[in-house]
Amino acid sequence: MEEPSQSPNREEGSCMAPHNPPSIEALEFPQILMGIHAMNLQEQSHQSLSKEEESKFTLLMKVAFSGGTIKTHSLSTVQQTMGRAWRSNYYKITQVNQYIFKAHFRSFEAMMAVFTRQPWSVSSDTLLFELDSSKNTTVQRECHKFESIYVTIRAYGVPVTNRSLKVLKDILELVGMQSEFHELRQVMLTSRPDYIWGIARMRVHTPVLDRVRLRFTETV
Repeated sequence: MEEPSQSPNREEGSCMAPHNPPSIEALEFPQILMGIHAMNLQEQSHQSLSKEEESKFTLLMKVAFSGGTIKTHSLSTVQQTMGRAWRSNYYKITQVNQYIFKAHFRSFEAMMAVFTRQPWSVSSDTLLFELDSSKNTTVQRECHKFESIYVTIRAYGVPVTNRSLKVLKDILELVGMQSEFHELRQVMLTSRPDYIWGIARMRVHTPVLDRVRLRFTETV
């Protein structure tokens, strides 16, 4: 994706940049429960799926590039990196061609957990994902456009008194499109004192705004 372009003519500024959503600390489990959980995950990782099951829940993915020579990564590098990142959601990754990989999942929930928590990266290179609607074993590179990516948007400079889900939605629509997978919630307005945040679906080949201007009506 390209860097900043023009910004709409409005007043009061707020700038935004992709980031990871605020994390929620996990509860501490007793050591014995953690041991049992780890054993269950290890047992699941050794359970194989049939070829039909492996093709049921799949995502296509490729490395994003802005021009020039397309970067390539080995299958083993992608497998190891995503295995660490996706943890229990990871099952298997195969290579379709030089540029495209296919991620296989045990369930729809595991697949969507990965798809909706973008962006993911391999060796600092961002990965683009596409839901695999094709049942063909051969995927042509030109058949899949990888046009979108889901990112978290931070909006600074919005006064506390003017923060609302409508304002957040308007900001997301200015810089991209509100994610159809992420509902706007009150915590996005209140979890951070200096910014509000939400998830947007961005078009890869569209210039990205890093600053917009909003007009607020003064209240007495």
